[in-house]
Order: sequence, then structure tokens, then C-alpha cells
Amino acid sequence: MPDDMNLEARVAGLDPSAVNSDERPGELSRFTCPDCTGPLYEIRDGELVRYRCRVGHAFTAGGVLEEKTDAVEDALYVALNTLEESAMMADGLANRAREGQYGHAVKRFEARAHQAREQAETIRRVLMSDRSEGEQAIS
Repeated sequence: MPDDMNLEARVAGLDPSAVNSDERPGELSRFTCPDCTGPLYEIRDGELVRYRCRVGHAFTAGGVLEEKTDAVEDALYVALNTLEESAMMADGLANRAREGQYGHAVKRFEARAHQAREQAETIRRVLMSDRSEGEQAIS
């Protein structure tokens, strides 16, 4: 087995001597591992480009792109949910302030709820546009 393949096999097998070594397969890339966020090393096998991180996760170039795309979508859904919850919380606080006749606080909480809803709507449009573009690519 060639030395570089042997090193990759040891890294993939989490061999401590390989994982803790300064020797890495390939060249350090500008990208991070989608699984562990560690640095990715670019390995060229002729025309084929693939990536492996320091702890052994391995990807094709297309695999890295797909994983990064999924991570962005997941983050957007978390942001959407958080903004919607923030708007509901601000509404509840505005109602309480209204009951206590704290006019200044009512305005502040209503403004926060409005801003969170606007931001959530922006993210929702991004998510829906990505979905419709994906559906067009499939058909």
C-alpha cells in the first residue's frame, strides 16, 4: 500500500500515532470538515479531488458542498424558529406591560415582536426560494 494511502487508512481508523502526527494526507485546504469543523486536507488522485480531516472524516468535493448546503439550511431553520419564538415572547411581554399600563414597555416589546417577524419572514422566503429552485432542478 502506498505511504499516503497507509496514512489515510490509519487516520480513518483513528490510529493515535496518525491522528496526533503532523503528517497529513494532501494539502491543507481553505475548508473545514462538515462533521467536526476541523481543517480539511485536499487530496488529488489524478482528476479526482477529495477531502479528509485530521480525525478521518472523508468527502468528495460534491459531498463537502452538499454537507455545507445542509448545514446552512439547518441553521436557517433554527434561526426561523428562534425568531418566531422571540416574537411570541415579545407579544406576551407587551400584553403584560399593557395590563400594567406600562406604555413605554408596550411599544418596545411590540417593536421587538414586529422586527422578529420581519426577520423570520426574510428567512422563510430564503428557505422557500431554495426549495422551489431545488424542485425546478429535479423536474
